[in-house]
Amino acid sequence: MTFDVLDETTLARLGNIDVWVSVYWDEPYNSEGSFTLEVRPTEENLSLLREGRWLVRTDAAVKIPMRICHRSNENEDANLVVTGYPATWIFTKRVSASAIKNENAEAAMLALAKAAAPWPKLEVTEAKGFDTTFEKQTSGGTVFDYCKTIGQACDLGFRIVLDGKGSKKKLLFECFRPTFDPN
Repeated sequence: MTFDVLDETTLARLGNIDVWVSVYWDEPYNSEGSFTLEVRPTEENLSLLREGRWLVRTDAAVKIPMRICHRSNENEDANLVVTGYPATWIFTKRVSASAIKNENAEAAMLALAKAAAPWPKLEVTEAKGFDTTFEKQTSGGTVFDYCKTIGQACDLGFRIVLDGKGSKKKLLFECFRPTFDPN
């Protein structure tokens, strides 16, 4: 497992982490998720792994960017540990006062994401056609909490994926369900 390090605003690839001491990588379905990456404090690692930058697993079929939110070491005496959250973290910083009740779950989440304050390179995908209705009511809070409540009630995941190549890279909010596995 290796990781690309991306610039916080342009999403340009700044480098790669291919040697690590330990890693915990939890990609969520309709909950928070997080990561912890521990590396040796080389000059390259210290310069690449900065707060605000994005990490993306290079071996993943779906690229889920994780934002570095905390860095534990600023010297060369011990291992460098960085922690953070999936890009859906953006929506913990956006609020809404909308009341959602008896609405299509996917349409409600996409509308909340579209109405949120802008974030560099973040776009919202077109609806995929999930027909689940959110019958309960939710209102007031972060956009992330809305999506979590709706997603958990309707068994619908939400995520932000890395889309595009080169200078056309963007963050794309989408709703999803995993492929059915009969086993």
